[in-house]
Amino acid sequence: MKKCKANGCNNDVFSHLYCRAHQWIRTDDKYKKYKELKKSGKIPPKSKKRIGEEGRYVTICKELEIELRSQDKDGKIYCFFSGEEIVGAISWHHLRGRGVNLKDRRYLVPTINDNHLDYHFMSYDKFKKKVWYEDWLTRLKEKDEESYKKELRRADKATPLNPMLNFKEDYE
Repeated sequence: MKKCKANGCNNDVFSHLYCRAHQWIRTDDKYKKYKELKKSGKIPPKSKKRIGEEGRYVTICKELEIELRSQDKDGKIYCFFSGEEIVGAISWHHLRGRGVNLKDRRYLVPTINDNHLDYHFMSYDKFKKKVWYEDWLTRLKEKDEESYKKELRRADKATPLNPMLNFKEDYE
């Protein structure tokens, strides 16, 4: 086994010819940059491409809001989840995720922020008990069949096994 290259150290090598106790001596550039970032606590700035994408996304959301308000005779916008009128800021939900579809208007729907957060962070069993759950599934099926099927698979995964089954007895 190789030994640490620090003066007077006989510990086994952990990484880059240093033991665990002497990793801080490393001089390679990647490690130094990582340690400097970690010490400073600064988050690296966004790339120009990412800034441009986010700017375009904000523009698309504003355009979509104007379009949705023009479709209603009173200029109201309704939550995709609950069907209630959205008063205040709109929280946009991406039916097919934010990655590739970040700027795709077809899969962007307006929501009330609380409902949006419930969808993402509430357990599925509690979410299914919402008054508007069945109506939401209907709206989802009309808007995007693939997302509807994905949601049904999610519901199946969340359904617990029948506690009345005793597998041990079945196999004896």
